[in-house]
Amino acid sequence: MAEIPVAYCVDFRQQLPLDKCPWCKIARPTLTAVKVEDPIELRPMPGVTNSLFWATYRCSSCLNMILAHFISRRARNAPAGPLMSNFINQGSLCYFPADDTKLDDAIPPTIASLVAEAIDIVNAPRACVVSCGTAVDAMLMEKDVTKGSLFERINAAAANHIITADMANWAHHIRLERNDGTHRPLDPAPTGEEAQLCIDFTLALADILFVLPARVTRGLQSAEQVVSTLPEPDGADNG
Repeated sequence: MAEIPVAYCVDFRQQLPLDKCPWCKIARPTLTAVKVEDPIELRPMPGVTNSLFWATYRCSSCLNMILAHFISRRARNAPAGPLMSNFINQGSLCYFPADDTKLDDAIPPTIASLVAEAIDIVNAPRACVVSCGTAVDAMLMEKDVTKGSLFERINAAAANHIITADMANWAHHIRLERNDGTHRPLDPAPTGEEAQLCIDFTLALADILFVLPARVTRGLQSAEQVVSTLPEPDGADNG
């Protein structure tokens, strides 16, 4: 469940103020309240009133439902105003399903931007697969696989054990979709399922090339720190 701070006045009885729908990824979605539960007063703090609200919303684009809850905090003597309106001075908003586009910091920023762009336009399959192909291209360049066509660089990455043979085969599918979108615009457009498969591969490749190595490095560093604090076994200095 994603959590974001709330520090502005908004009437959550009407709309859920998200930048994009967590289901269809459409920007500035209309998320209309379907049901809003009565507020639950939480344990008070000195001079502060805490209230918990639950609500469900429907996206006008994909018609999927979103569950959200809010914890609002206001000064004890502040005017309450209408339910969930004009009194939320500070608090937090949690919603489900969470936005899954947060990428690991181990991914280089330029590549992360390309991947995020592809995820954001998944509802436009042709543009999405083109963006995935561009991201794959950039990942290979980041690993200094720069000579030859994209097809040749994918083979070189597999030959040098940067990616596996199976990943290379998967990457060729991404490349073909990218070329379809770029060079043959009159061909049948990729489907939404094909676009999602391209995103799945692109995320997997980013994990293999950047996220997992960074995780291994952090694990080794942590292990070395732990080992360095352990006492040496008896007789360790007696060759």
